[in-house]
Amino acid sequence: RGITRFFSLSPTYYFSETSFVKGGVDYEQDTAFKFDSSGSGRHKVNTLSVYGELFTRFFENLSLTLALRNDRHSMFGHHTTYKISASYLFPKTKTVLKGQYCTGFKAPTISELFFGYPTYSYFCNSNLKPEKSEGYSLGIIQNLSTIKIGTFYFKNRLWNAIDYVQINANNYQVKNVGRVITEVFQPFVEIPVGKYISLRGSYTHTHVRSSLSKYTLRRPEESFEAEGKVLYKNLLFKLWLVHYGSRKDGSATLKPFTVYNAYASYKFSKNKELYLKLINLTDKKYELAQSYNTMGRSLFVGLRFKL
Repeated sequence: RGITRFFSLSPTYYFSETSFVKGGVDYEQDTAFKFDSSGSGRHKVNTLSVYGELFTRFFENLSLTLALRNDRHSMFGHHTTYKISASYLFPKTKTVLKGQYCTGFKAPTISELFFGYPTYSYFCNSNLKPEKSEGYSLGIIQNLSTIKIGTFYFKNRLWNAIDYVQINANNYQVKNVGRVITEVFQPFVEIPVGKYISLRGSYTHTHVRSSLSKYTLRRPEESFEAEGKVLYKNLLFKLWLVHYGSRKDGSATLKPFTVYNAYASYKFSKNKELYLKLINLTDKKYELAQSYNTMGRSLFVGLRFKL
């Protein structure tokens, strides 16, 4: 068992309608206690994060975002990460180019460092190193009269990846075991139909290069989404489907599936909205993980207030 304490402060200042700066401080403290047959113990870790982000638009065509973050972890010291992203519109052709580069840092959890799950033969490792990553994305969007088409490419590299490794016939221990490379290709199309109706479809191809099972398990190589939306005055109705291709889960292969969903809402005013959401309309039986059932047909009704 354990206790997590978290504090966050994140003010935003607008220079103009097209430029703002955002800063913040996050503090998280994790305390965990252990009481079992292997003994007892208490460990505590904390992270203090300071970050800032600047967004601005130049000449109506160029948008730029710069972000910087420093995490001070009680065990791993200071780590600075950053993000640079840009978007440019070519007015004559109505073409938009997008790009982003970022770095990342993720410390091991308190369970991975000090506790694990010895009852189930999974053991911790206090010598773990933080995971580090870098990634970039490139995208192009083309406006063709009322139709919009585009495609995005994402690539991410992860170092010091953490996973459980078999150390003998019966036991596993968490270790830094290698590098993971993930690539995603995602084209889409948006088509308006008349004044009130719009259609959207997207396809996602994901390729993961890793010898680590947890980064490849249950991830479909192919998936797609399709959506139809009707917006008339204060009434919104949306119908969409999500399709997952086959996925590996250990020695098993999970079957592909398609789920249909619906959403409707009505705005009484700027601050009040009634909504209704239907998930899994056909009550499809499917698994995201082997032998674990997922939610059947479900209805959600709610009322939103904005202060």
